[in-house]
Amino acid sequence: MRTKRAERDELKSDSDASEGSIRHRELSIDQAEGLRMFVAELRERLAAAAGAQTWAELGTWALDALHRYLGPSEDLRRSPRTSSGR
Repeated sequence: MRTKRAERDELKSDSDASEGSIRHRELSIDQAEGLRMFVAELRERLAAAAGAQTWAELGTWALDALHRYLGPSEDLRRSPRTSSGR
């Protein structure tokens, strides 16, 4: 797998690429890297859940995951209208 730096250097050396095309490809690289990091973290968290020995441990894991990916419980109590300031 090529590094982000190598991909960016290759983009900048492409004399046929427009600035907009380069920006678009850089954004795609950033998004792919963000997705890769998310999936790696999720895999680690799911592996931790597989090690749960009790319902209490699994419940704690699930609550932690809920807060990690959806936000703290205080945020979940607000409707989208309330949280967007409308």
